[in-house]
Amino acid sequence: MRHIHYTNEPLTLDYDDEKILAVIRSFIKAIAAKRFTFVQLSNYILQLYIDEKKTGNDVSVFYLKPELRPSDYGRISQALWQLIWNKEICMDFYANPYLGQRVDDQAFIIIEKK
Repeated sequence: MRHIHYTNEPLTLDYDDEKILAVIRSFIKAIAAKRFTFVQLSNYILQLYIDEKKTGNDVSVFYLKPELRPSDYGRISQALWQLIWNKEICMDFYANPYLGQRVDDQAFIIIEKK
Protein backbone atom coordinates (compact mmCIF):
# COMPACT_ATOMS: atom_id res chain seq x y z
CA MET A 1 0.00 0.00 0.00
CA ARG A 2 1.34 3.42 -0.96
CA HIS A 3 1.21 6.30 1.47
CA ILE A 4 1.13 9.96 0.45
CA HIS A 5 2.99 12.44 2.61
CA TYR A 6 2.47 16.18 2.09
CA THR A 7 5.26 18.44 3.29
CA ASN A 8 6.63 21.94 3.04
CA GLU A 9 9.92 21.01 4.75
CA PRO A 10 13.06 21.86 2.79
CA LEU A 11 14.78 18.91 1.18
CA THR A 12 18.24 17.84 2.26
CA LEU A 13 20.44 17.39 -0.80
CA ASP A 14 22.51 14.30 -0.09
CA TYR A 15 24.78 14.76 -3.12
CA ASP A 16 28.48 15.05 -2.40
CA ASP A 17 30.44 17.97 -3.87
CA GLU A 18 31.58 15.97 -6.92
CA LYS A 19 27.99 14.96 -7.72
CA ILE A 20 26.86 18.60 -7.48
CA LEU A 21 29.61 19.61 -9.93
CA ALA A 22 28.65 16.76 -12.28
CA VAL A 23 24.98 17.79 -12.21
CA ILE A 24 25.88 21.42 -12.91
CA ARG A 25 28.11 20.41 -15.83
CA SER A 26 25.35 18.22 -17.28
CA PHE A 27 22.94 21.16 -16.94
CA ILE A 28 25.39 23.42 -18.77
CA LYS A 29 25.76 20.88 -21.59
CA ALA A 30 22.01 20.36 -21.84
CA ILE A 31 20.90 23.97 -22.18
CA ALA A 32 20.90 25.62 -25.58
CA ALA A 33 21.58 29.11 -24.25
CA LYS A 34 25.00 30.48 -23.39
CA ARG A 35 23.63 31.99 -20.23
CA PHE A 36 21.74 30.71 -17.19
CA THR A 37 20.63 31.98 -13.81
CA PHE A 38 21.11 30.63 -10.32
CA VAL A 39 17.35 30.09 -9.99
CA GLN A 40 17.22 28.08 -13.24
CA LEU A 41 20.10 25.90 -12.10
CA SER A 42 18.71 25.44 -8.58
CA ASN A 43 15.29 24.47 -9.95
CA TYR A 44 16.95 21.93 -12.27
CA ILE A 45 18.93 20.37 -9.40
CA LEU A 46 15.88 20.34 -7.14
CA GLN A 47 13.63 18.66 -9.73
CA LEU A 48 16.32 16.12 -10.63
CA TYR A 49 16.75 15.28 -6.95
CA ILE A 50 12.99 14.92 -6.39
CA ASP A 51 12.68 12.68 -9.46
CA GLU A 52 15.53 10.47 -8.22
CA LYS A 53 13.98 10.17 -4.76
CA LYS A 54 10.59 9.17 -6.19
CA THR A 55 11.96 6.01 -7.77
CA GLY A 56 11.97 2.95 -5.55
CA ASN A 57 10.19 4.65 -2.67
CA ASP A 58 7.01 3.15 -1.23
CA VAL A 59 5.99 6.48 0.31
CA SER A 60 4.87 9.10 -2.20
CA VAL A 61 5.92 12.54 -1.05
CA PHE A 62 4.21 15.61 -2.43
CA TYR A 63 6.20 18.79 -1.85
CA LEU A 64 3.92 21.79 -1.41
CA LYS A 65 6.71 24.26 -2.17
CA PRO A 66 9.86 22.32 -3.03
CA GLU A 67 12.97 24.01 -1.79
CA LEU A 68 16.44 23.06 -0.63
CA ARG A 69 17.98 23.97 2.70
CA PRO A 70 19.96 27.24 2.73
CA SER A 71 23.19 25.29 3.32
CA ASP A 72 22.55 23.28 0.13
CA TYR A 73 22.11 26.47 -1.88
CA GLY A 74 25.46 27.49 -0.40
CA ARG A 75 27.02 24.25 -1.63
CA ILE A 76 25.67 24.96 -5.13
CA SER A 77 27.18 28.45 -4.90
CA GLN A 78 30.55 26.97 -3.93
CA ALA A 79 30.43 24.61 -6.90
CA LEU A 80 29.66 27.56 -9.19
CA TRP A 81 32.60 29.43 -7.71
CA GLN A 82 34.83 26.45 -8.53
CA LEU A 83 33.61 26.57 -12.14
CA ILE A 84 34.39 30.30 -12.22
CA TRP A 85 37.94 29.64 -10.99
CA ASN A 86 38.29 26.89 -13.65
CA LYS A 87 37.19 29.48 -16.25
CA GLU A 88 34.20 27.38 -17.33
CA ILE A 89 31.67 30.10 -16.48
CA CYS A 90 31.73 33.75 -15.45
CA MET A 91 29.25 36.03 -13.74
CA ASP A 92 27.02 38.15 -15.94
CA PHE A 93 26.53 41.49 -14.22
CA TYR A 94 24.09 42.79 -16.85
CA ALA A 95 20.47 42.11 -15.91
CA ASN A 96 18.82 42.09 -19.33
CA PRO A 97 15.23 43.34 -18.85
CA TYR A 98 14.06 41.34 -21.88
CA LEU A 99 15.10 37.95 -20.47
CA GLY A 100 12.78 38.07 -17.47
CA GLN A 101 15.56 37.69 -14.94
CA ARG A 102 14.50 38.42 -11.38
CA VAL A 103 16.22 41.33 -9.67
CA ASP A 104 17.50 39.07 -6.88
CA ASP A 105 18.85 36.39 -9.26
CA GLN A 106 22.43 36.06 -10.49
CA ALA A 107 23.22 35.15 -14.10
CA PHE A 108 26.22 33.26 -15.44
CA ILE A 109 27.77 33.06 -18.90
CA ILE A 110 29.12 29.79 -20.22
CA ILE A 111 32.67 30.22 -21.51
CA GLU A 112 33.21 28.47 -24.81
CA LYS A 113 36.29 26.26 -24.99
CA LYS A 114 38.46 27.06 -28.00
